[in-house]
Amino acid sequence: MTLERLNELARSDPELDRLVDERTKEEAAKGGVIIDGQLAAAMAGDKADLRILITAPEEVRMERISQRDSISLDEAREKTVQRERAERDRYMKYYGIDVTDTAVYDVVVDSSSSTIEGVTKILKSVVKDYIAKQSRR
Repeated sequence: MTLERLNELARSDPELDRLVDERTKEEAAKGGVIIDGQLAAAMAGDKADLRILITAPEEVRMERISQRDSISLDEAREKTVQRERAERDRYMKYYGIDVTDTAVYDVVVDSSSSTIEGVTKILKSVVKDYIAKQSRR
């Protein structure tokens, strides 16, 4: 299912978002897990040990989406802006969460000037540092 189709379904059926979000909470409560998702940090709440956001400026994201999906830059921008607006509106309506607010994250990594390997190296370093600090407590 495409992101666009999933977004359409979620707009017409709020239960879809709620099911995903409840599952996120359940998995976070188990502990010892890594959860990836736009609302994962907020849904995990105090069950999350470390909240990391990987981001990039809009233009970089649009270029990546264009290349990944083999579509024009304009089409990537149009689809993405539409999807992100719908998601932002739903999350605010359902939970009062502003997904553009990065304050919930412990670490924000800008991936725009790095390769996947470079971002992985940064993330490994952050996690190693976190684990080392925890073991000293």
